Amino acid sequence: MNLGNIIGKGTTKEFKFLVKGEAKKFDFVQVSNDNKKVLSQILEIERDENQIVAYCGVIGYKENEGMVILRSPLEPGADVYLASNELVSEVLGLNKVKGGAFIGSLYGRNDLNVFLDINKLLSKHVSIIAKSGFGKSYTVSVLIEELIDKKVPVVIIDPHGEYSMLKYPNDNNKDLEKLSKLK
Repeated sequence: MNLGNIIGKGTTKEFKFLVKGEAKKFDFVQVSNDNKKVLSQILEIERDENQIVAYCGVIGYKENEGMVILRSPLEPGADVYLASNELVSEVLGLNKVKGGAFIGSLYGRNDLNVFLDINKLLSKHVSIIAKSGFGKSYTVSVLIEELIDKKVPVVIIDPHGEYSMLKYPNDNNKDLEKLSKLK
């Protein structure tokens, strides 16, 4: 779906476009550049009485086995499209991990599941950082459950009792149905 066209000055890290279609903050968008589909994300949307302008951060494009960042800005006037699930998944590397730890779906894309590579996760230092109330404890509990499902030994030191419910099975049929569809 064509969302609009790039306007004004852009850099290798960012650009803005005049919105003609339906665009929302945090949507992933794509722009063609030298026959490559460049993935970007809408970071802010500004509206005045005459127009709507979206400000985007450039993520990059897929080349061979890695992601590449831009070395020259995108062309003014270039069409901006809503990015396909395939492009988002390919550039962000969401399909690389088979049998990994499922931690949820990508924000705004409920049909794009996010998996973490357990081997990489456990061989490095891990930090989950966010503001209070943004789901750090929930994310850790999901990760712990995934590790337990994969038969990875887990030791939890829990002075605040946040993870004490993990010892009880979830008998909520709706949750179980959702989980069975994902695996």
